[in-house]
Amino acid sequence: MKKYSLKELLVFYFGIIVATIILIISFYMSYKVISAINKNTKSLTAINMKEADDILSIRLEEYEDLLYQLYTSEDMVEWAVNMNEGLDTAVTTSKLRRYLSSVLNSKDYIRSISVLFKGGTIITYDQLTPATYENTWIDNFSMTFDEFYADVNKDNKYHIYSTEFGNNFANKDNYLFHIAHRITNYKRVGEEYGIIIVSIDEALLEAVLDSVKNESESVVFLVGKEGRVISDNDKSHINVSVFDTTPTQEEKLGIYQRYIEKTYDKRISNRKFYLFSNMEYGWDIVYIYDDSEYMSSVSENVVHLFLISVVLLILSIYGVFKISGMLTKDIGLVVDGMQKTNEAGIPLKIEDAPTALEDVKLISTQYNDTLDRLYEAMEKERREEENTRNAELKMLEAQINPHFIYNTLDTINWMAIDKDEYDISNAINTLAIILRYAISNRNQIVTIKDEIDWLKKYVYLQQFRLKNKFVCNINADNDLYDIKIHKMMIQPFVENAVIHGFNAKRDEYRLRVGIYSADDRIFIEVEDNGKGLSKDMTDVINAGDPETIKEKVGVGMYNAITRLNMYSGGSANISIESREDAGTTVKISIPRID
Repeated sequence: MKKYSLKELLVFYFGIIVATIILIISFYMSYKVISAINKNTKSLTAINMKEADDILSIRLEEYEDLLYQLYTSEDMVEWAVNMNEGLDTAVTTSKLRRYLSSVLNSKDYIRSISVLFKGGTIITYDQLTPATYENTWIDNFSMTFDEFYADVNKDNKYHIYSTEFGNNFANKDNYLFHIAHRITNYKRVGEEYGIIIVSIDEALLEAVLDSVKNESESVVFLVGKEGRVISDNDKSHINVSVFDTTPTQEEKLGIYQRYIEKTYDKRISNRKFYLFSNMEYGWDIVYIYDDSEYMSSVSENVVHLFLISVVLLILSIYGVFKISGMLTKDIGLVVDGMQKTNEAGIPLKIEDAPTALEDVKLISTQYNDTLDRLYEAMEKERREEENTRNAELKMLEAQINPHFIYNTLDTINWMAIDKDEYDISNAINTLAIILRYAISNRNQIVTIKDEIDWLKKYVYLQQFRLKNKFVCNINADNDLYDIKIHKMMIQPFVENAVIHGFNAKRDEYRLRVGIYSADDRIFIEVEDNGKGLSKDMTDVINAGDPETIKEKVGVGMYNAITRLNMYSGGSANISIESREDAGTTVKISIPRID
């Protein structure tokens, strides 16, 4: 048997060991780099898709705000009345078209605005036809005029209709989606006037979705809640049905996988797809990424690492102990660096090794870059958690336990009794009752008797505060005591009378609250002989426009009137009779609650 020298054995075994180590590290780091890139790509794609979804939501809200200005406009209500009743239709049509023109040109991607009146008349301003007064898309729409009108007019909500073919104009197929709402007169909420449709170019959706793409060969499309494609670079896919039923999120993954294989099999060879679902609007953003070029680049890097490993192996054999010692040291630094963590268990960056070979430097650089991205993500998460904690702390700081208030008032009450301050004790007890009544279930429905009992305590406390500056009479028909009413509905008007009315010079102030019923309605009167209101303020309140009341009279009166209208479904009537230095009478009429 041939005997080998120590040198040959060292070279042989060292070569095997070094070759094995180099190959293992090369493949391990390649795997780590690929995993890190895949994770980063997935994370970046998810962020891009979330940003695109946010932008889509914001853009839709912008158009909904624009539509709100249209369907709540007093001019629009007036024009609708004229068109429905056949009054000055030519003049009205001209005014309306000029108005629609100015609104349409105020925002990108709006291609048409149409107003459908209940009588069947359609007024349109359309960019997709030489004759701007013609509506070019409704004939191609999947719903008839009557179906469309009935669907929008059935409630007081926004209706969003998925993308469909609109028309062909200037040798270009135009695809539109629509946002519609019924014309609303908040002074007469239940009255029917017509509907308004804002038609938006699908190019808006496409422009937002394109921001998701990382490279030109990728594909992104949008699927509506009905399961149809509503935006795609390939317009032939628009309105294609992906699913008919309402699948679960897990079922969607399989459905989209089959749809992508069927639709994009020849175009995208190495498919990876990502799905982002918006629960509010019900749409899905699907992003298909072709990673063939990326995998080819990774393969080249693996080959390069392998060739470098071979060169290093030859050099290690040639240099034996010198090179092996250097490699052992450098690789040890990399491995040790990967294993180092701080007190929180977070990996530390690898320190630079000036004498390290280039491939080891490349490994450490890639690892450090990966850690940098990890640190950034962790820092971002830390800031978000800190912001969340700060917000929660502020909310907690802003809360006061009602039991603390009641217990404190009870303690003060006993202190007053110990001092024989019975007036103060009565005031404190009354305040505790008032607070308990006001804090618990503020919008609760109570009986008129409960409301009157509480109101008397509230008035007592005001009299105590103002040193009996006024007298108050509260009268109600006995048969009304069990009738239901919303809690604290009368109090704002009583408070208005006491605070704003009783600040003039008068020998005696009087406050009267009367409650009676007739014709299934409840009538409430709050009368005082205070300083009264000016005619201008009285006219503003009696006109009934909430925004004008808020601007010229005050937020308190605005809130009280708005609350009454909310509770009564818009059927409350409020009127004020007042003369300066003579007093004010507030008359309220609300429907009875069965």
